[in-house]
Amino acid sequence: MHAFILQSSFVHKSALQGARRCERLRKNSLLRVPRRPRVVCLAPSAPNVQRLIDPALFSTAFGATAKLLTTVFFGFLASTKGVLNPAALKVLSRVVYTMFLPALLLTNVATTIASGAGPQLLVLPIAALLMIIFGLLAGVMLARVLRLKPVEKRLFIVCCGFGNSAALPLLLAGSLFEAPAQLAGLTAGVSFYLLGWTGVFWSLGYHLLATIPSSNSSDGGDEKQGGFDVKTLLTRVFSPPLVASLVGIAVGCLPTPLRAVAMSSPVFAALRTLGQGYGPTAILVLAGSLAGRVPRESNANGETIRLMRVCTGIAVTRFMLMPCIGTALVRTGAFANPMAKLAVLLEASMPPAQNSTVILAMEGRSDLAAALARVLLIMYVVGTVPMCLLLSVFLGVAGI
Repeated sequence: MHAFILQSSFVHKSALQGARRCERLRKNSLLRVPRRPRVVCLAPSAPNVQRLIDPALFSTAFGATAKLLTTVFFGFLASTKGVLNPAALKVLSRVVYTMFLPALLLTNVATTIASGAGPQLLVLPIAALLMIIFGLLAGVMLARVLRLKPVEKRLFIVCCGFGNSAALPLLLAGSLFEAPAQLAGLTAGVSFYLLGWTGVFWSLGYHLLATIPSSNSSDGGDEKQGGFDVKTLLTRVFSPPLVASLVGIAVGCLPTPLRAVAMSSPVFAALRTLGQGYGPTAILVLAGSLAGRVPRESNANGETIRLMRVCTGIAVTRFMLMPCIGTALVRTGAFANPMAKLAVLLEASMPPAQNSTVILAMEGRSDLAAALARVLLIMYVVGTVPMCLLLSVFLGVAGI
């Protein structure tokens, strides 16, 4: 009997402990917040991509790029068939440089300043200097990483620091906008950017290209001395496009009565008509120069240019690093005008300057000019895809 009582109390105590344990587990399960399963996203979602690249803006950018490339193709075809021979290209280049481009810049700068948007563009020359500095620094650092030879290094640094700041942005502007006000605003933005870019290119850029070390100088110590004096330097810095932009600023800043007389005069109307010839002529010159100066081998100073290594570094700088720097500059708040923002962003995503081959040709470095022409051809062909994508993003960043 005593054993039965002990067994019953033991069972009762065990049941009571089990009930308490169940009650404690139930309360813990009620208080505990269920954890959501972790989901690993292997690809960006469609809404995120749509926020980054607006389909409408991409369509506009693709249409403008396709229009430009198609026109360049016809010029390229005409050059390969002999219609645009070197003599014709030389004449067209001189006409564009001394007549069409200055007329376009003068009229658009004067029109933009007369509309009251001039003070908002004064920051663009400073932006041009900053972009050149960042590009040159990126070129110096990447040249060390890529272990480029002295000849490759100098060409590489110039291509990273100086983009096509006149012809290609203006051609894209003509393909993007048909409204006269928008086209004039973007053209004026590019013109103000050139105020800071032109002087640095024809001084520092000229020196970097004219003093490229010769083939027997492995350490870069034996360099060719650039043979231009102060008068020649001033002539190249104060080029017809730069002088035309300065004249356009002066016309736009005239008192209202005098400005109205000047901008309604037959001279101003004639200059506006001449400016309309810049687009098709510049496209022909761009296509012909890329088609006519490309050698089969990329040799410079007796050394072979490693095109894959050089072009990869230039592409990383011009189509990745510089667009990021341009976007950072635009987001500082120093640019109130949407067209000024777009001008900076366009300049940040352009391939290397085509005038670099002109400098080498003027210095008698035909081997370097031919090697650089091959690099430029690759960059202009490869750069069409990133330029189109970047343009679609930049239209949204600029708020257009």
